[in-house]
Amino acid sequence: MKNKTNSRRINCSRCHWTIPVLVFISIPIIVYAIIAVIQAKHNSKPSDIPTSNTSIISETYNFSIKRLLTIDSVADANVCNINETAEDCVLVYNAKVFMTALSLITSTTSNNSFNFPENFTNNTLDCKELRIRRNQLSQIFDPVTLETIFNVSGVPYLVDNNINSFDRPESRSQIDARSLTSRWSTPINYFISQTTDFTPSMIANIHTAISLWQNNTCLTFNELPFITPTTNKSYVLFQRDDQYGCSSPVGYDITEPTSVILIALYCGSVIASIMHEIGHTLGFIHTHQRVDRNSYISIATSNIISDYAGNFFIWSMGTIQFSDVHFPYDYGSIMHYDAYAFSNNDLPTIIALDSRYGKTMGQRQRAAFYDYKQINRLYCTRTDCPQMFNNNACQNNGYLDPRTCSYCICPEGFGGTNCNERDAHSNCGDTILNPTPYSSAQITIKNPSPNSTVSTQQYCVYLIRSISPGKIRLRLDSLNTIAYAVCSLTSLIEVKYQNDLALAGARWCGNTITSDWLNVTAATNTMLVIFRANNSISATSGLPKAGFRATIFFDPEPMPVTLSPTAITTTTTVSTTVSAFVPINILTTIGTTTSTCPQSSFRCRLPSQPTCGGCLNYQPCTTKGTQQCIGYNLQPQLTGCDQIINGVAQCRYVFNRTSYITSCQRTVLLCCPNYQLLSIQSYYFCVYNPQASILSSQWSLIL
Repeated sequence: MKNKTNSRRINCSRCHWTIPVLVFISIPIIVYAIIAVIQAKHNSKPSDIPTSNTSIISETYNFSIKRLLTIDSVADANVCNINETAEDCVLVYNAKVFMTALSLITSTTSNNSFNFPENFTNNTLDCKELRIRRNQLSQIFDPVTLETIFNVSGVPYLVDNNINSFDRPESRSQIDARSLTSRWSTPINYFISQTTDFTPSMIANIHTAISLWQNNTCLTFNELPFITPTTNKSYVLFQRDDQYGCSSPVGYDITEPTSVILIALYCGSVIASIMHEIGHTLGFIHTHQRVDRNSYISIATSNIISDYAGNFFIWSMGTIQFSDVHFPYDYGSIMHYDAYAFSNNDLPTIIALDSRYGKTMGQRQRAAFYDYKQINRLYCTRTDCPQMFNNNACQNNGYLDPRTCSYCICPEGFGGTNCNERDAHSNCGDTILNPTPYSSAQITIKNPSPNSTVSTQQYCVYLIRSISPGKIRLRLDSLNTIAYAVCSLTSLIEVKYQNDLALAGARWCGNTITSDWLNVTAATNTMLVIFRANNSISATSGLPKAGFRATIFFDPEPMPVTLSPTAITTTTTVSTTVSAFVPINILTTIGTTTSTCPQSSFRCRLPSQPTCGGCLNYQPCTTKGTQQCIGYNLQPQLTGCDQIINGVAQCRYVFNRTSYITSCQRTVLLCCPNYQLLSIQSYYFCVYNPQASILSSQWSLIL
């Protein structure tokens, strides 16, 4: 018995040691089990959520998309926002998946099966870099894809529903189509969250970004001091979010009138990045998501982080072309991504088809000319100023100031009353034309050398003109600026050579020159070269810290042909209309007399030149405008004939101007038909050109 008792004691003693060991071992097992359960629950968003599989088959590709939500499974997924309906949640979630899948599909996958990867991360599910709403889906997807999204989501697709059907314009630009009918009312209220830890500098940058939009458009903004449950819900709410910012939904939505802009620390320190997000709220989609983007860029889908591929999806129906003004594709828009956006391997994701624009894309320093112009067209049309964007005197696609309708807003590099001169704010540069227009010539241009070790901003503008298009070529010989993947607007050379000189030009920076910069040809008769640098003399080397040199080549103009005697003695009356602030009817008569010509030199009295080098004349405006302004009586004065080609004198004129007060705001300069008017600053040329049309737009100038 004693032995048994001792035995029990021994066994009990062993038990006393075993129990703590078991407890000690069990605790971490239990903890890990709990963590596993929590983690499994977390990972079920979305890896374990009930989903449906579907396939999309078209004539160009065949692939399947997995892991889609349905209206029946969304409750278990736990992915919806608190104020979001189940239908909206499912549709937007699945739409993002479709956008990502369709963005990753390339033509090389034609007739092959493509399985969309199932390794979704939390970023894919809740990605706020791409902010879309349910009622935007009809602008993003074509009708067939849109119906498929509704069907696989288990949501009825009603073609006559105003949300799903949309009056889709045929031609499109960059503005979200909903913006035409759902624009913000001005002033636009906004509130900066006081509970999301904005730093003072971030708040100051938000205010600056808003001020820039306000100062360059007709928009006004009103900051709300506080928000209450009864506050008007139509306002822009700025919140700090370092995980998912910077992002914004596109445009105003009457069903979601509070537009939340998320600002992260990394972009809250860049004013233009905040302007980018405000641009979305005002109605912009990304430039590289325009329906015409494939004519300007290519997308390297294999280089894109898959979670963000939806940011490269073309909005099929979401952009519009205004009836009275065209907005072209602008590589320099503040709404364009840079070449390496969301790259998974440090290789380009966006490739400009014109390689010279690779470093123009993605700038975040200021809004481009066309960014402001598009917002002004969307919000700032005035019944008392129908000529704001067309039929006005503003050249190079300038437009009338939307607040006053009294002066031209000019593209960068241009200035003057009508945007046809060099920018008066430039502190170096020149206006250059071929000194021998009927033979080839070349001219070297370069920035002036600084003369101090104190840094100063050089803004050089070179306005280069020929008589006819395609006669100007540039070769970049040397460059010394700061090299960036996206050129800084304070250290670069920019060349505008396309048809539309209001667009941002091709930009280059650094000190290496690639082969595509050895021959740049102007599409029109004008090329603009802009150089910017904070320049000074190096204290150690004594050399300029920045600079450039380029050679301008002029190809010869076509040789003029002498007027035939029949053309000289025939009297012709041409009736045309030149639109200034109001239509002006002009009658011009070509005859054998010189009574309408200014006093000529002996050269212009040659028998072969009875019309005084084109007979430059002026027609004062006779129709009243909307307000008083200063007008001028112009007395032409012949300053000489530069040269005689085949007996035809090419005459130059200046004007003695006498001012007077009038309500008529424009004067029209005229050259006789068969003469082309060329204006260089205060000099005007009537150059004989038998190919010139007698249309007023080619032989007259509105002052």
